[in-house]
Amino acid sequence: MNAVRMARSDRREVTRWAGEFAPRRSSVSEARRTARRLLPLMDFTGDLDSAVLIVSELVTNAVNQSQGEETALLVRLSVSEGALTIGVTDHSRTVPRPSHAPMDTDAESGRGLLLAMALGATLTWKRGRTGLKEVCALLPATSGGTR
Repeated sequence: MNAVRMARSDRREVTRWAGEFAPRRSSVSEARRTARRLLPLMDFTGDLDSAVLIVSELVTNAVNQSQGEETALLVRLSVSEGALTIGVTDHSRTVPRPSHAPMDTDAESGRGLLLAMALGATLTWKRGRTGLKEVCALLPATSGGTR
């Protein structure tokens, strides 16, 4: 399942990768390293550091919400015309919501979705027919991304 595929969709070239990660803390750094290694190969032209941080935050949220669930998390990366879509699928029933409460500067969690939006990502989520939840972040391409 860990493979990069090229596909044509509506005359656009799309590069896709999907991989499974265990729902444990060590998977966060593993997903981060994987994204850092693959995204340049997938022709992502946006800010690599921002993309890697967003992957990290979405996987962290999924790990935190798995609460003892042993089912693997699915991470998808898709690049089309330089823009990146990051999808993280888990089994949690928790609805993803950015906090609208004032930021607690001492808090060690609770800012991941806000951080992703501050980095320029558009966030969406959906629940599939099987009950799995996928949180997606769309990060647009830029002309002078960090490599």
